[in-house]
Amino acid sequence: MSAVSSVQSTAAAGMAAAVSRLNVDAQNIVASQIQPVTPVVPHRLPPAGLTAFDPSYPEVELSVVDQIQALHQFRANLKVFQAADQMTESMLSLKA
Repeated sequence: MSAVSSVQSTAAAGMAAAVSRLNVDAQNIVASQIQPVTPVVPHRLPPAGLTAFDPSYPEVELSVVDQIQALHQFRANLKVFQAADQMTESMLSLKA
């Protein structure tokens, strides 16, 4: 595996983790509107993205903050992925 594809794989994994965080936080917000339940805690998720429950999770505001952080995480990883893609295109044009 080349260094560029490794970077792209890492960036893609980061984007997937950000999407997982967004989904978990959306579940927290919905759950808080339905009933006082045990919301999902995004910052305590196992690496595989499995859902974990924690009764001590604070208010919905933290879920909104986590969503904003996940959005920034996704955008940053997207930029890394795009930069690696541009580097690949540059290398291919040099070989041609």
